[in-house]
Amino acid sequence: MKIRKYDRIFITGVSGSGKTFLASRISKILDIKSYDLDNLVFKKNCYDRICEKLRDKKLKKIIKRKKWIIEGAYSRGWIESIIKKSNFIIIIDINSWLIKKRILMRTLKRKIGLVKGKKEKFSDFLELIKYAHDYPLKSLPKHREFIDKHKKEFIILKSKKQINKFLEELK
Repeated sequence: MKIRKYDRIFITGVSGSGKTFLASRISKILDIKSYDLDNLVFKKNCYDRICEKLRDKKLKKIIKRKKWIIEGAYSRGWIESIIKKSNFIIIIDINSWLIKKRILMRTLKRKIGLVKGKKEKFSDFLELIKYAHDYPLKSLPKHREFIDKHKKEFIILKSKKQINKFLEELK
């Protein structure tokens, strides 16, 4: 795979799947700035949403750039513009028990201040767990629908081993 020819990459998958990790690694290897969709959806350091008009304005500004890596778990219609402009898409679809464990660990680490990030309330944590449970049945098919509609090249990574192999091949 010659991913080096790609310069508009969308990484998607459920919360806790490793999208941010993968985006930051690809960003360093390809020297392309990465963007987290959560930063377009939520106010800084919390889960209060910003208005959709502002979100869409920020997104439009990013996808107009020549090069970008965008990562996020969203599957509603507003992300279709990202898929349409992408020239490569990575779907991370790993084991749901591992995902739930990662979400729990991330929540706890943020709660006690070991890692930076939004501090989830218990209701936010439960919502993330539910989303992780529902992802294969609801959001993944929606991502595939957009990808197929726009005939985009994509890969599905199903394990930490596949993600690491993918990163090794990029170097």
